[in-house]
Amino acid sequence: MGSHEPASPSTSVDFYADWHDASSPPDVFEVVMDGTSYPMTLLWGAGEDGVFHTSLSVPAGCHEYYFRGVLGAAETRFPEDGSYGWGGCAFDDVGAEWFATQLAPAPPISVSTTDWVVGGSTTVTAVNAEDGETVMFVRGTGMGPGPCPGLLGGLCLDLTGAALLGSAVADATGTAELTFTVPGFVPDGMTVTLQAVIERGSGGSSSVKSDAISAVTEL
Repeated sequence: MGSHEPASPSTSVDFYADWHDASSPPDVFEVVMDGTSYPMTLLWGAGEDGVFHTSLSVPAGCHEYYFRGVLGAAETRFPEDGSYGWGGCAFDDVGAEWFATQLAPAPPISVSTTDWVVGGSTTVTAVNAEDGETVMFVRGTGMGPGPCPGLLGGLCLDLTGAALLGSAVADATGTAELTFTVPGFVPDGMTVTLQAVIERGSGGSSSVKSDAISAVTEL
């Protein structure tokens, strides 16, 4: 089960939902608000039997949400059908503040890159961001457990030797591009790992990241 507080948020909202599975914590646990997925983190208990939480900034107006948990190939939603909400919406059940439908979660952000030619121009691109969001592009020396910056609310990167490559603002299509020149001193055949991250939520609590990718420099 899950809920939100306060009952009628105006600037920020806290979401709480529980997960109970004797075998394992969820692979994914999130709230889908207005069609955007926001990861939730364990607040009380254990991963396989606990309460998850996230805090989000919200503008005034109508908002709808449901919770989604994934373990392996199995997916659980609460409510199973429809969505809850607040803010003067055109509810299907006004007393329960419930919609009969669920907005599908937006696709996750992803990152791609053009060839890394030493001394040449390269563009790193992220898609599926929100209009006006700042996307940070991080480079690393390899794949593996990386730092968990406080700016991102403790979200851990999947790059070793991580360093900020640069940032760009997403346009109306959700696309952000960073173009730069690969320095001439970079050796041929060096593997570079890349990841895109976006700070979201209060204190970065709902920040998101792309999958990590790799590229190899060439002359």
